[in-house]
Amino acid sequence: MHDPFSLTPIGTGGVPLLRQAFQRVSPVPEDLAAFLAKESVDLEHSFFAWPAGGASSVPLGFILLGVRSDDDGPRCSLRALASLPGDVPGGPDPRPALLQAALEAAAALGAGAVTAEARLTANDAPTQPDAALLEQAGFEQRGLLLSFSAASERILSEPVYLQVGLHEADPSEILPWLAAFSRGLPPWAAQAESIAQLRFPDLAYLMVASGTAAGYLAVTDPHLEEVSLLQIGVLPDVRRQQVAVGALQELLSSHDRIRRVQVPPLVREDDRDLRSFLQATGFEPAPLRRAEMALTLQP
Repeated sequence: MHDPFSLTPIGTGGVPLLRQAFQRVSPVPEDLAAFLAKESVDLEHSFFAWPAGGASSVPLGFILLGVRSDDDGPRCSLRALASLPGDVPGGPDPRPALLQAALEAAAALGAGAVTAEARLTANDAPTQPDAALLEQAGFEQRGLLLSFSAASERILSEPVYLQVGLHEADPSEILPWLAAFSRGLPPWAAQAESIAQLRFPDLAYLMVASGTAAGYLAVTDPHLEEVSLLQIGVLPDVRRQQVAVGALQELLSSHDRIRRVQVPPLVREDDRDLRSFLQATGFEPAPLRRAEMALTLQP
């Protein structure tokens, strides 16, 4: 019990209710199960908040804790934190109690810290953890994540010197190339974990130039007017030849409904090489920003 709330684990049986909770504050991911898998959400250590001592069929809020394992033990991150509109406006905020429960769960799992990408701007998703709330709980800001945006016609106007084709690929086809994509200069540090967890309608493509693999890119559903560029990588031997621009132009030419390409707040403020690459490709800084935050847990 976290007065004035009662907290319960969401569990696998709570997914339908979680979908309803999302609907009250934010668009629901098209495939909620895929979203939970992609974010490595541990539903047994994620929670609903309910009125303490009161009967209610609708939770007052929820928190989602992501848990991934590596050689140093579990890595825990906050994937969502939201309060839901209640019957009584101005009632107590369940988010601090939910946050405390998630921190206790992470400590019980043996995590040394909890991280979060925290909301800084009003136009961000309301389910994204709020930076001010995390600061009150002792989180420290470790960095700033920036977003970028480009109109399709801006990308299409860039000169290219090498014809690039795109081959829709299963993530397993890209994984063997990641070590090569990661060598040398950016663009983008290849993330095997993120590629392996791509789920439809997000798509991955291999870039092909002169009959051989030249790079890869991953995007959200390319059949919409706005798509997000999730990752992009070019092999060292063909870098600085506008291969990435050619690949984006091929994507836009084959999906002429796309009007804008967004880069979500994934770009670290101090990553000057990646920022320069994006701006050279036709992208401009966008208003959406997030804070990288972390809280060290006491053993």
